[in-house]
Amino acid sequence: MTRDESDNGRDDMLIDGPDFQNPNPKQGNSIADEFNANYLKAYYAKLFPYSDMFKWMSYGNDGKHPSCDQSYFSRKEFSFTLDDEIYLRYLSFKSVAEFESAVKEKCPFKIDIGPVFCNDPSKRHAYAQITPVERELVFDIDITDYDDVRFCCSGADVCCDCWPLMTVAIKVVDTALRGKLLEPKRPHLYWTPCAAHCIDLMLEDIGKIPRVRASLKKAMFINAFVYGGRPSVVNLMRQFTNQRNLHRPAITRFATSFITLVQFHKHKNNLRKLVTSQEWSYAKWSREPAAKKMAQYILQESFWRNIVYSLKLTGPLVKVLRMVDGDKKPAMGYIYEAMDRAKEAIASSFGSREDEYMEAFKMIDQRWDCQLHRPLHAAGYFLNPSIYFDNRDISNCEEVMTGLYECIGRLVPDLDIQDKIGNELGIYQTSGGLFGLPMAIRQRKTKSPAEWWLAYGSSTPHLKKFAVRVLSLTCSATGCERNWGIFQHLHTKKRNRLCQDRLNKMVYVKCNRSLARRCKRSDTSDPILLDEIDESNEWLIGKMQEDDGDEVVFEDEDLTWSVVARASGVDESTYFTRSSRIRQNDESGSSRNNKGKGVASGSRHRGGLIGGVDDEE
Repeated sequence: MTRDESDNGRDDMLIDGPDFQNPNPKQGNSIADEFNANYLKAYYAKLFPYSDMFKWMSYGNDGKHPSCDQSYFSRKEFSFTLDDEIYLRYLSFKSVAEFESAVKEKCPFKIDIGPVFCNDPSKRHAYAQITPVERELVFDIDITDYDDVRFCCSGADVCCDCWPLMTVAIKVVDTALRGKLLEPKRPHLYWTPCAAHCIDLMLEDIGKIPRVRASLKKAMFINAFVYGGRPSVVNLMRQFTNQRNLHRPAITRFATSFITLVQFHKHKNNLRKLVTSQEWSYAKWSREPAAKKMAQYILQESFWRNIVYSLKLTGPLVKVLRMVDGDKKPAMGYIYEAMDRAKEAIASSFGSREDEYMEAFKMIDQRWDCQLHRPLHAAGYFLNPSIYFDNRDISNCEEVMTGLYECIGRLVPDLDIQDKIGNELGIYQTSGGLFGLPMAIRQRKTKSPAEWWLAYGSSTPHLKKFAVRVLSLTCSATGCERNWGIFQHLHTKKRNRLCQDRLNKMVYVKCNRSLARRCKRSDTSDPILLDEIDESNEWLIGKMQEDDGDEVVFEDEDLTWSVVARASGVDESTYFTRSSRIRQNDESGSSRNNKGKGVASGSRHRGGLIGGVDDEE
């Protein structure tokens, strides 16, 4: 039973067990107007199909044969919605008996089925990382949608005559799934993955590159220490960062990580001044191992070099993610060009040194080719006037034209209209008809592509209808891969429980602030400024990596941060010295010597080179 159904005062099925007495016999098979929690208890005690549900969600891993996965059911997440909108997440159960006991004890108004994780979700805090490995595909069938065709009941009331309608709905859903989402039976339908989710997966893959992973790991450690529960640390940090925070929640989980790195880079000098200030050294907690480790990371040049490296790889992708996630700006006509420009911006930021970015490019291409490389994107690319008329050579690209004609053949089943669209393409390509008006030329970049076609596409009526249909599509699924970190943080056990009313208001304010910012961004004259991607990472312009250590601490003095790092003992040697080779041999030579493979002391390649490279690189 859902919460809405309970508020309406009606159950979602007829409770007609022999031990249950109808409190209002005059209503026949319907439930009393006022909701009674005893109905829910009776439902879970007498009618809920625990065994069938366990068998269905186990997929054969029920422990009855040796080859089954004994931990499969215990790794599946459940969520209970209790009275007063109380949510219990990350629940897991080892057996059907344990599941039945928990349901009868809590009597949830709603039970949500989550994914199967790699480990027990209820013990997620004990693992360094826990990720979903399988997801459940569940369809919610609302019986109220059949009120026009059923004459026995209405609303949430269900009797024996209503169940055949539910059965038909289930069979329809099953047929759709078996037919690969209706594509074979509905040729005009397109299935395309969510672009925001795909780009987020690209960011996740790039985050596994050793240098990027090292920078994220150290930044997370610093962030955890600053916001680890000591108000004095947070207040001191804000004094040096002009009341700015280091952590910046973003659209998705992995975008949050790299936008937070942007904050670290912006406050690089402020953080250095923080850990070398008198206030820091006088604080009692500054002598803790974690504080010393944080200061060591901040004063290390390799940490900041790795942050710059990470931002060069991810900055353009984060901008594309913001573009495709817009609510009021359909990005179907831009995603194709945006990905090309993002890769060009990444290559340009590294001076076209392929060894620096080819690993990331392979990750991007792998995700793009298998998920986002769709004919719809190619058609939108060709029909976007702000892009096409700046580069008419698009017509000579076989890949783009193949995608365009495939879309025409699939979305327009009438062969006669297909031929008319083909003839009208020439008018668009040569700027004929209304396309050549001075006003149409001026507004190619100021109007959204779909609005431009509506205004000036009358010379090609069939092509206009097709273009508006394609260019009005969005690239992202609503709410896909949202960052629920703040909401989860408010519910975590690490902080005091807030009253439910105050918590709801905080989430409400947070949500509306995000919506307000998105609306402000959508009021620009140019729907999507692809030129911003050419800027790559604007916080890096005019900054050489080799010059970072020569920045002065104070403007009126000659003291540089490289001197501070060497004095603090955290500076990594740029040159290969005899002592560094000896230290490297002492650390790693013992295991190799046991195998009879000694390190040649005179070999710079074997000893000094390995010892002089940063561990992140």
